[in-house]
Amino acid sequence: MIYLDHAALAPMPAAVVGAMTDAARDAWGNPDSVHAAGRRARARLEQARAEIAALLGAPPGEIRLATRGGQALERAIRLGLERRAGALALTPLEHPSILRIAERAGRPMTWLPARAGRVDAAASATALRHAAVVVVSALNHELGTLVDLAAVRAAAPQAWLVVDAVQAAPWIDLRPLRALDAIVVVAAQKLGGPPGAAALRLPETVAAAERAEAELESASWLAAIGFGEACRLARLGGDGRRAPARRQGERLRDGIRAVRPDAVFNGAPESWGGPILNVSFPGYAATEVTGALDLAGVCVARGSACLRRTTPGSPVVAAAYPDDPWRAVTATRWSVGVETTDDQIDRACATLARVLAVLPFRGDLAPAARFTQAVSS
Repeated sequence: MIYLDHAALAPMPAAVVGAMTDAARDAWGNPDSVHAAGRRARARLEQARAEIAALLGAPPGEIRLATRGGQALERAIRLGLERRAGALALTPLEHPSILRIAERAGRPMTWLPARAGRVDAAASATALRHAAVVVVSALNHELGTLVDLAAVRAAAPQAWLVVDAVQAAPWIDLRPLRALDAIVVVAAQKLGGPPGAAALRLPETVAAAERAEAELESASWLAAIGFGEACRLARLGGDGRRAPARRQGERLRDGIRAVRPDAVFNGAPESWGGPILNVSFPGYAATEVTGALDLAGVCVARGSACLRRTTPGSPVVAAAYPDDPWRAVTATRWSVGVETTDDQIDRACATLARVLAVLPFRGDLAPAARFTQAVSS
């Protein structure tokens, strides 16, 4: 099996599994208990918090734990809306969990333009200046495009800036975000940690007021320990992880181009981050392409893992390219990880060539594209 869906979940390295196994064997007490067993568990948990904090360039006291990225993002957005009146500003390209949170917030929503995944802070200056909370992804979960977060902060100096760094955490140095006074959200499973653990970094003034006692009611201490070890590995890897991921993404892009010159890459090239690649194959339904690749031993996705099976295409791609609706129903997402090899990429591209040679060419996919637009609107 060739796994190229790290944007959904990254495999856990042996060190992460080992940290959780050791904690389950030697520090299995309730971290809220004050006796010896509880103190051992609490010590491991606080060590994990320190590792998460180090990855984010923050003191441990600014870190709050959660069970998943969506839960952490909801808390982050709520904190901002409780402290400032006004609209919630975001792009239509955000993760579905963010869009659902925004719909429930009960505030006016301002949609920031993001054609081709390119967020232009200058063009959105008026909306950003008057927003109460601005939510933006550091690395888009489908297009793999980066956002100039410093420019967003400069255009929205008074807003609460919430940065979804769930996809970015394995590949981008997040420490400079502390200088932007942003609430930053990360999740374990994208870093090679276990599902069931996430965290948010709060600005110092907010962290002092937001107590952490209730966090263990919703965060698994064992998953948090695995999360901490994954953060430690990512921090120590640094550019040793980031630079190879960029090269692997470029190798994958060039390999797909070689076997399918008609492939269309979604996402502004100048904003592309490297590890996530979104590709449309004109005339081929994404559901059929990904299914055939799976049967041939290559794991890729159509987009977010929570994309409904009844949705024929990607709402993110549809929003990024409103004038080219065919892109959404032909879009596939490919994402590399730290263990991805050149050989795996080359074999995946060769498999793609064989798969597309036998799949039916669907031609005009406009009806399905219109359905995707309706779902995303």
